[in-house]
Amino acid sequence: MLKGKNFLSQLKCGPSLVVVNLGAGLDTRQERFPDVKWYQVDLPESIEIRKKFFTNGNATLIAKSILDFSWIADIKERENVLFIAEGLFMYFDEAEVKSVFEQISTHFTHSFLAFNTIPKAMVGEKHQTVDTTKAPMKWGINSLQEVWGWQTGWKERQTFFPPDYFKKRWKWMRMLGLMKAARKAFILTLLETEK
Repeated sequence: MLKGKNFLSQLKCGPSLVVVNLGAGLDTRQERFPDVKWYQVDLPESIEIRKKFFTNGNATLIAKSILDFSWIADIKERENVLFIAEGLFMYFDEAEVKSVFEQISTHFTHSFLAFNTIPKAMVGEKHQTVDTTKAPMKWGINSLQEVWGWQTGWKERQTFFPPDYFKKRWKWMRMLGLMKAARKAFILTLLETEK
């Protein structure tokens, strides 16, 4: 997701840093950062699958929908928490995404949210890696200004256009960088709570 050197340096890394992985699935980051305390949040069926592939180490598994905000009570820390929502928000509608932003900023201070977005033009489109009949893409943006309009208690820390990095991976999609609209909407963003 976001390049570690660029944004982890802004956080208090090490034992004091806590990461909450929203919609964790089979994400492997905790294997690469074993010294960080992890909370893995996902639907019960996804957490059961996760248990088959990971020893979990110092990770706490939370088998709940991210829209069931009772998971917030399962997070012991209330400061310097990094929330990761990669490949997630586009599967919720705008009101649901906004509610996640509001809940996190209300309950956590000096904390961060890293997430990616898609252009509105991609909402409802089919992608070869996703069965959109079971998981339709519902939310996209034309620019981050739309998120600021929600006034949910966040400020921008860093924003990236993904094809600028890992160029071999993105191949032809790097051409999207020639379009100003794509650079504003197909992004990875790190936000920080305002308090």
